[in-house]
Amino acid sequence: MLNNKYFDNKICDVDNNYIKITALRHEWPEKKDFVINKKNGMKEYTFLHFLTPVKLKLNQKLYDVKPGGIVFYSPFTPQYFKAEVPLLHNWMHIENNNDDFKNLLSYYNIEENKIYYPKFDGLITNKIRSLELEWFSSKPFKNESLCAELNSFLIFLSRAITNNVELPQNLKDAEIYKEIRNTLVQEYSSNWDINKLALMAHTSASNFHLVYKKTFGISPIKDLILIRTDAAKNILINTDDKITFVAEKVGYQNEFHFVRQFKKITGVTPGEYRKRYK
Repeated sequence: MLNNKYFDNKICDVDNNYIKITALRHEWPEKKDFVINKKNGMKEYTFLHFLTPVKLKLNQKLYDVKPGGIVFYSPFTPQYFKAEVPLLHNWMHIENNNDDFKNLLSYYNIEENKIYYPKFDGLITNKIRSLELEWFSSKPFKNESLCAELNSFLIFLSRAITNNVELPQNLKDAEIYKEIRNTLVQEYSSNWDINKLALMAHTSASNFHLVYKKTFGISPIKDLILIRTDAAKNILINTDDKITFVAEKVGYQNEFHFVRQFKKITGVTPGEYRKRYK
């Protein structure tokens, strides 16, 4: 068992103690040819999870990182990556006071400055999303919740990068489902339904639903709703588009249906979300 210190609610304290998450975003987009080139790295740990391919330099070697790849850059390690296509990635910055986060990674058998391809990597976005929502919240017991979310995330990664994690028995080709999910992320405004998605996987609708949920931990339609909601958040914050236009841009033909789904996921209407975060 971990030293009690690691279960102190200050593990993720957003103020000043132990491990501090300083920034994070899920499914963050950038344009093609976007480049990060930090020759002296950062003073914090940087977690990266790529949903699209990149060229990434690590330990003076250049790697072709495929969708699903992750890495924890340690503090002051040079960082370089370049987007091969329009970039989509999850990322997080974490302070390493007194080597607390370094020790936590070591405890969970996660090596820093190493590229991993975790199984069930679709769940990573959901977990970063949960961390992000809590990080931005002002709810009671925020730090305790962040502590639990971060530990859960690291436990998931530890299990997913070992040989003990097995794919669902009926999943014949995991890459097909990853490609389908990447298509949903890139083309969320299209008129998708379970039958169209199943055709892409050359299987029945019922089997597609089962395998997708076992692979990514969420049903395909619920996943699409979350993807569209996240896209709508970006549009609401960065534009003055009317709610009707926002709904159309993210794939809804009915504004009221969009508002109802958005509020169900975020707890507020699109208009309220814009006022709060823009």
